[in-house]
Amino acid sequence: MVYYDILCYIDVPQEDGKNIRVYLNVEIQNNPYPGYSIITRGYAYVSRIVSEQWGSEYDDKNYDGMKKVYSLWIMPKAPKRKDGHMNVYETNERIICGTTVEEKEIYDKGVILAIYLNKEHDLNKKYEEHDELLTPLMVLLNNVLDYKGKQRIIEEYGLNTKKIESEVKDMCDLGESIVLEARNEGKQIERKEKNIAHVKKLMIGLQMSFKEAINLLEIPEKEVKEIEKYFQS
Repeated sequence: MVYYDILCYIDVPQEDGKNIRVYLNVEIQNNPYPGYSIITRGYAYVSRIVSEQWGSEYDDKNYDGMKKVYSLWIMPKAPKRKDGHMNVYETNERIICGTTVEEKEIYDKGVILAIYLNKEHDLNKKYEEHDELLTPLMVLLNNVLDYKGKQRIIEEYGLNTKKIESEVKDMCDLGESIVLEARNEGKQIERKEKNIAHVKKLMIGLQMSFKEAINLLEIPEKEVKEIEKYFQS
């Protein structure tokens, strides 16, 4: 079973009036070094999403119906040396001999985009490249800024705050309340049960993975092993 943070499809209008459907997967990965390559995991997700199209977008009578998948990986806690980096992984044709060239849309069915952000980035300083994308992402995923701080910077970049206002506020309130509650109750006897409850809230309420939730709550490694058994049962 795979739980995606976000998975949807978009029908993109073309100049000829038709639409081209693409699948979009977005993952927020707090730990950029979980013990395996994030890029390898990205390829696994792309492959999974392509195969899930069987029977709806394509089958053995029409493989050309296969739709392209974009998998976007955002890492808001990357090392400082990688802050603002963006890498794209896609399929390219290499001709061994001959001159025949295929259209890229035929064979390039998966793209992985990795965006690296550092949580200590000074939001008063613009990124050298693609700041219009990186700073709003940094603001939305920053767990230090309160709601008003996020709103102020988002408005500076011309984004429609009315459309995302409730979502941003809910994320700020939920994240802050859960983390504060967890830290205040850290010394109680029911520590294990409380940690399980807090991790569960983050996984359901903010669609976090187990690893992302324990990283946000800063649960000691020795306690992680105990509560992990609950989520494996």
